[in-house]
Amino acid sequence: MPLTLKGSWPATLSAGILLLSKARRLGIPISVQILEDSMPIIKGPALIRDSLLVGLGLTKSKTDNNLVVVPGDSCAPILLRLGEADWVFVDRSGKGYLDSTKTFMSLFHTHKEFVSLGLQAIAALRRLGVAIEPCVLDVLFAEHLDPILRFQLFLALGRVLSDKQGQSLSSVFLKNKSPTQSGVVQPEILKKVREWLQQVSTISEQHEVFAQQANQLVQQFEKITIHDLSLSLNSHLISIVRSIKQGLAAIDSNHDALTIMKRRFTFLGGGFTQKAENVITLPDVICPEEQISKWQWLCSQAHAGSAEVERLWLRITNPMQ
Repeated sequence: MPLTLKGSWPATLSAGILLLSKARRLGIPISVQILEDSMPIIKGPALIRDSLLVGLGLTKSKTDNNLVVVPGDSCAPILLRLGEADWVFVDRSGKGYLDSTKTFMSLFHTHKEFVSLGLQAIAALRRLGVAIEPCVLDVLFAEHLDPILRFQLFLALGRVLSDKQGQSLSSVFLKNKSPTQSGVVQPEILKKVREWLQQVSTISEQHEVFAQQANQLVQQFEKITIHDLSLSLNSHLISIVRSIKQGLAAIDSNHDALTIMKRRFTFLGGGFTQKAENVITLPDVICPEEQISKWQWLCSQAHAGSAEVERLWLRITNPMQ
């Protein structure tokens, strides 16, 4: 008699795939089916470092076997999982995802009087090997992230996208500063930036909001030391940085994460049924509507399903217990 699982789609598919994979490795024939109901759609694009998702069939990164690269619509922002609670969307259409990024990019197309200083800032960042791409600016302007992390990722992602290592921070911005002194930018550069932001704020209400946010960023930057920016990123973030190019290029508007997992399940011999008498209930949290919440739900429910595998395996191999 087949083992029939009931629960959320990520939980049942995760448990089913892992059970069937284990049975195949050990040469033990088993039958697993899922009580089927309507399946939500989980779209990309996304970069998520989670070895379980790789094992469940999602496309792994070319640079990290523990990171999945989920394709999506060419104009859709890509979702980056930077930590357990740090998720951020970044643009890949060339316009920017956050309002601050869009406003900054528009200045170089519609307000010629502000281009000069902007080009000076871009020139300095290029000396650092940083590409000024909208997706990089989206990370820099992500206010919910830690300031030091924002600046570290801004530099790391910008360098990967430009394919240049660039000069050291001290050679570009510093003047007679020690690594532990705060204020990594020369005061005259900050003065010019503030003057530029003051001018930008007069254009419109939208630009005034941008100038306020940018000024807050400048204030945070003043408190950061070269030592702070020189700290190594953890392995999770390094993986995201190294895979960003693949993520930005991963295009497939029809790609759905749960459909991919469902294919892996059926490939291994799993089946589906509309009704069954003896059903094993697994975690069953309802899928939320918002995109980031959907991915958080998929990850948490997949892990919840994997946590049930040993119990289910004992039920299969020793049904009398």
